[in-house]
Amino acid sequence: MKHFKVLLILIFILSADLNAQDVDHLDVYSESMLYISGDLIRLQIVPAGKNGGTVPGKHLVHAYLISHDGKIIDDERFLITEYDKSGAIFLPEDIETGVFKLIAFVPGVENQTEVTIYIYNPSIFSSSVAPENADLSAGLPQVQAITAPTVPVEQKNPSLQFEMKSIDPAQSVPGIGMLKVYHKKMDTPPVRGVVVAAPRREDSGIDFDFELATDHPNSRLSFYFLDQAMVEEYYLADEGLMLKGLREHYGSGPVYAYQFDRDGSRMGEIRMTINKRNQPVFQSFENIVPFNTEIQDVLENKRIRKFVDQVYRNQNDRVVSIQEEEFDRSPDSSTYPDRYEGIATLREMLASIVPKSQVIRRNSIYEARLSPANSGFRYTESPLVLINGVPTFELDSLMETPIQDVEVIETFNSLERLRRFGTLGRFGVISIKLRSEVDNPLAEKRDQLPVIPGISDLIRDESVKNQVDTPDLRSVLLWDPSFRFYPDQPARILLNNSDLNGEYQIFGELIMPDGSRKFISDSFILGKVK
Repeated sequence: MKHFKVLLILIFILSADLNAQDVDHLDVYSESMLYISGDLIRLQIVPAGKNGGTVPGKHLVHAYLISHDGKIIDDERFLITEYDKSGAIFLPEDIETGVFKLIAFVPGVENQTEVTIYIYNPSIFSSSVAPENADLSAGLPQVQAITAPTVPVEQKNPSLQFEMKSIDPAQSVPGIGMLKVYHKKMDTPPVRGVVVAAPRREDSGIDFDFELATDHPNSRLSFYFLDQAMVEEYYLADEGLMLKGLREHYGSGPVYAYQFDRDGSRMGEIRMTINKRNQPVFQSFENIVPFNTEIQDVLENKRIRKFVDQVYRNQNDRVVSIQEEEFDRSPDSSTYPDRYEGIATLREMLASIVPKSQVIRRNSIYEARLSPANSGFRYTESPLVLINGVPTFELDSLMETPIQDVEVIETFNSLERLRRFGTLGRFGVISIKLRSEVDNPLAEKRDQLPVIPGISDLIRDESVKNQVDTPDLRSVLLWDPSFRFYPDQPARILLNNSDLNGEYQIFGELIMPDGSRKFISDSFILGKVK
């Protein structure tokens, strides 16, 4: 194996479309002040100049979730563009109750923005048990009163829509804004971060160390990102393009690397190590969480909603990748072993039941083969096999896996469905999903794969609608961190209904094309209020 070592320094002056030359600070809004474990922290991130106006272009932003003792709980990178000012951090289920800070900055800028939030880990059965670090008399901090001009909104019939009137007929250039509509007693207003002076932080940088089969410039490197289930490919000659692609990949997680020659023939797996350097150091701060009755009511609603979601499985808070819809991810065939009798092993299933699948014996070893979806001939090489998402080209002893351990076998053998697998899927793909109680035989291989710190791509799937008979306890009817508007035109905003009756607050901050700020602040009643 040949060593190919690359030092990737993410300093933006090396990239024309990712730079901090005009950025003075970040304006950051967290959707709420209060979260529970398992929540998604949704953010608005706006690169701003000294005059407060937005800075155009693409900007790679670093964001850290910090606990009270200065430890880094999570670190994410967001690619902020002209049209997308959003970011999101997914909270683990086992996070401890406490005060946390979100700290965000653009490398090379001598300011950072800090947002203080409160995270609680209530039991699924009760949210009223006071944490040890709770102040039972304290509520959430009061939001600073709005002193900037406000924009009136007009309620429409029905109340789940409102219209923002034109603001300035003389300005036809679009502005950017943030909008939130929330239940006043069951959620909080967005919280804006505080800009503080900080040492100039450069990007942490990433060390790549590859062990290649060949350093031929026309060889092809395939990177399969397990959590995103997709491939990115580069010729070795395009080293700069490859490093830029890895740097700006959406989504963190383990990556599997493979090398092919210029004709697409397999050369072998690439041993790849990724090391992050120069993690920043953060100061500690006080860890007392407010826990008065109003906060307990909010937590109780969140707890109940979480429980309802588990019972009804409505996936209302499903977290997805923004690239999930880029490819057709449905298989060409799905075979469920429990529907067949007389089959003992995976080998027998692939040989006689799975469509377009065969098993051959070569040098006393059984190998799988697929045929293209719309053709009768058989591929000459073994397909890529995914065992619970972990890739391999060699099944070997796994061929004798008891069929009762297998939940479903999926095949991908049409051109459309193989696109996301690149050269790795040249001879088709077989995905084998084992039953939940069965250990993955390739778990150790997955654990040994390098983890790439990609750009965060988490979003809440807003397309999933509740069934008619499913309770909908959403306390937030709208969160739009990238609201685009034209000052010389009215804008109508539609909302999704909720079963949570009461008074709702409309809150928004609009950044005008000239950098000035205007706010939206209004309220309405939904349903009957006791």
